[in-house]
Amino acid sequence: MAKEHSTVLLEVKEGCFQALCLCGWISITSFKEEVDLIRAIHAHDAAVFFGRAS
Repeated sequence: MAKEHSTVLLEVKEGCFQALCLCGWISITSFKEEVDLIRAIHAHDAAVFFGRAS
């Protein structure tokens, strides 16, 4: 069963961000650029590796 991978970047407190995905994945809390990069890597990984049909 395929899981949906829609992500969002949230500011959890001033200057600290966290990324979330509908599949249940949650990033570390860090500065915006690092969290956005980790979010993009997760979304890419999901599209490339989990998006393939078995």
